[in-house]
Amino acid sequence: MKTTSLFMIIDLTLISSIIYSQTIDLSQSQNNFHRIPPKDGSLLEIKTLLNWKNNQWENSWRNIYSYDSENKLIEELDQGWNNNMWNDVFQGYYYYDTNNNLIEFLVQSSVGINFLRYLYSYDVNNNRIESIRQMWNGSEWDNGGRVLYTYNINNDITEEIVQEWNGSVWINVDKYTYSYIVTEIENVEESVLSYGISNNFPNPFNPSTRIKYFIPTQSFVTIKVFDALGNEIATLVNEEKQTGNYNVEFDASELTSGIYFYRLRAGDYIETRKMMFMK
Repeated sequence: MKTTSLFMIIDLTLISSIIYSQTIDLSQSQNNFHRIPPKDGSLLEIKTLLNWKNNQWENSWRNIYSYDSENKLIEELDQGWNNNMWNDVFQGYYYYDTNNNLIEFLVQSSVGINFLRYLYSYDVNNNRIESIRQMWNGSEWDNGGRVLYTYNINNDITEEIVQEWNGSVWINVDKYTYSYIVTEIENVEESVLSYGISNNFPNPFNPSTRIKYFIPTQSFVTIKVFDALGNEIATLVNEEKQTGNYNVEFDASELTSGIYFYRLRAGDYIETRKMMFMK
């Protein structure tokens, strides 16, 4: 499987060198548009990237996030550090349907010029079935690429087709197929002897994966997700739990491909595991 996707946000190295070379330090290039999906728990307000230079941490890039009254991410402002001040570079807008599914992510320059957008559509079960990437040519949107998704009766993804636009029709590029292991129905009366958290399944995954965890006694439980740099990006569980076996789903559809970590904390127990997201 390829580790890069048509739908990965365009690297800021290219954007910076073409449009914003006067204001952006190219060391920011590794910090792509990083979209944070709204989750229960704490909401990220500002994410700041600092680079180690001259034996000290120096500002490089930051993302400022805004949410609505329902804690849905609605706006993002991306800024670069230059001449001892923050300069606006990009602004992003998130739009949702009545089921709170993300249907459009629009990226504009700091002065409101269209640049890039993603369009998403869903089936009756709120499964994402299509993602389209488009670039602004100065007067209208041009198709760039898209991904088509197919699911089984359990709403598990079974097929993913990646296509490119050749100017008139969609051309197939890659196809990923997924199969699942049938497991026995979980016995809810089964005793739980110790804390624990299982490897996520499937892994690698796209766009979502399930995580099973075990609580032997009533505890306040948190499960958080971190990127490879240790930045917290999502809170999956943050509440009191009774004894039992539980499952939680993590949706990474708005993140970039890569290695992520998830950590269970319950009482004095802490356990961390690794997962891989591949678009």
